[in-house]
Amino acid sequence: YDESSEKDEERILTALGRLQAIQTGKRLREIMNGSESFTSSRFRGPCPISAVRVSSMARARETAELIAAELGLQVEEPDPDLNEAIPAPIVPIRNDLSRTTEEIDQHHERIERAFQRYIYRIKPIQGNVSPDNKDEPQDEFEIIVCHGMYI
Repeated sequence: YDESSEKDEERILTALGRLQAIQTGKRLREIMNGSESFTSSRFRGPCPISAVRVSSMARARETAELIAAELGLQVEEPDPDLNEAIPAPIVPIRNDLSRTTEEIDQHHERIERAFQRYIYRIKPIQGNVSPDNKDEPQDEFEIIVCHGMYI
């Protein structure tokens, strides 16, 4: 993305960034429709994608729109809780990042909200699970585009 401005609305994708987002969407569409490139038959597809979620940052919204267009999906309402921030100390320590501790403290609650909202495990299914049984819940995926937030 273009890093020449401090204004978020001007920090848009470069031509390379747009191409990468489109290629990502195409690859995700292959996976969604079924892909023989996975060694495990469980994930050869189809892998339904139920949502494309996005932070409110300009470059993330642009990326999400390009990916969603390739998937034939709509992007969910932007969620500012997904905006980038440093969520935890970086190891090894990076001297080029000043005020890391302050930023972690400042954004901790917001990042934790996003994590609790979007990153979870469904309750385990009791008994034997057979990939051929159509009555059992199937895998479902969501895409989260948030540029730089490590959740």
